[in-house]
Amino acid sequence: MVPLACALAGCGGAVQYLSAENPSAMRAAEVQLKLPSEILYVLGGPTSTRHPDIEVFDATKGGSRQRPIYSIPPRGAGEYGGMAVDSSNNLYVLNTFYHGVELDVFPSREKKPTLQCLLQVIPAGLFISKSTLYMATSKFTIDEYTLPLAPGKTCPTPAKTLTDSFAKLRGEYFLAVAQDSQNDVFDTWQSGQGQEYTHIDIFKPGSETAHPYVPLYGSPAFYLAPDPKGNIVTDLVPNYQGHGGTIGVIPYGGKQRRFYDYIDGAYLGIAFGNHDTELFAEKDYPATVVVVYAYDSATHRVGRHLATISSGIWPDGESIAVYSHN
Repeated sequence: MVPLACALAGCGGAVQYLSAENPSAMRAAEVQLKLPSEILYVLGGPTSTRHPDIEVFDATKGGSRQRPIYSIPPRGAGEYGGMAVDSSNNLYVLNTFYHGVELDVFPSREKKPTLQCLLQVIPAGLFISKSTLYMATSKFTIDEYTLPLAPGKTCPTPAKTLTDSFAKLRGEYFLAVAQDSQNDVFDTWQSGQGQEYTHIDIFKPGSETAHPYVPLYGSPAFYLAPDPKGNIVTDLVPNYQGHGGTIGVIPYGGKQRRFYDYIDGAYLGIAFGNHDTELFAEKDYPATVVVVYAYDSATHRVGRHLATISSGIWPDGESIAVYSHN
């Protein structure tokens, strides 16, 4: 029988069994059992440091006084960026160094990665759907990795690679990737035509050819979050002058987009939680915070404000990730 402490947190070296004679193991197990049902990963920590930590919050709570459950410190001279989390609460993080970008994988509650490998391409964004990690790259490709990834210092070989040929021909930057519940794969990219134009393209299930989905003109669309109905939530600029940001909802099919919570700043990350009934959005105005809204995928509407998480979040951070226990 595996000891409970190992089942909860993993054991290496000597085994610690739970008993009245081993109170430290009992306390550790109690802490593990109190892991919240919903967890927010966001960049944060003291602004006096050179690079941000990854701050881990109880996403069921809000408020400026909430302290992180724990923090993952920077590794060496690296700087954390894009994040995604799988159904087992393993956190996948892009870590940028002077010599390139690593993919780091942190198991639940761990502060050291079990996988830390140097990628051969420059990544643009991460997304996890079911047992697949999608990585958009600077080569206008989408690399698909089968999860879980083996620990170590060697990056796995993608199980499949999609190339957005039109974006590769006309684009300047590849921005984001996502997959919806209908197995459509979406990407966003920018082209330079005197003014930057952003496009969302779609790979239909089983297809290796991308097709235009939605033109967004001046909007960046760095983040994509499909809901269970295939509607896409993203960051948008609702006017052609490129000023101010809003949460944009694009119904499945790409028409009749809606805008919510216009600000004079920008949105820095978007994710769903609580069985896709809550929308988490990081914004940088008037201060950098993560706000939580009710969300209805049937009507693809952003609803009332539920909470704000604001303690120690890194100014102008990028990307958030939300884990929800099913």
